[in-house]
Amino acid sequence: MKVRVGEDCYLEIKAPKVSSKNRYVHGVRLNGKPWTKAYLTYSDLRGGGVLEFDMRPTPDKRRRFTGDERPYSLSREL
Repeated sequence: MKVRVGEDCYLEIKAPKVSSKNRYVHGVRLNGKPWTKAYLTYSDLRGGGVLEFDMRPTPDKRRRFTGDERPYSLSREL
């Protein structure tokens, strides 16, 4: 799938192994580099490129997001 994200900029989203069985994200790459955050911002995507998801049949229970890998939340400040 290609999404226009700016003037002459497109983001291609790939998940080649996705299926009814392979529904869990095991990894993400943005422009060929591993993406370790649990979120993406428009500024991460506005230049276009390729966002690729590695899909598997079981969840990765060892995968954890800490500190800056988590999105900002007001509830963490309370």
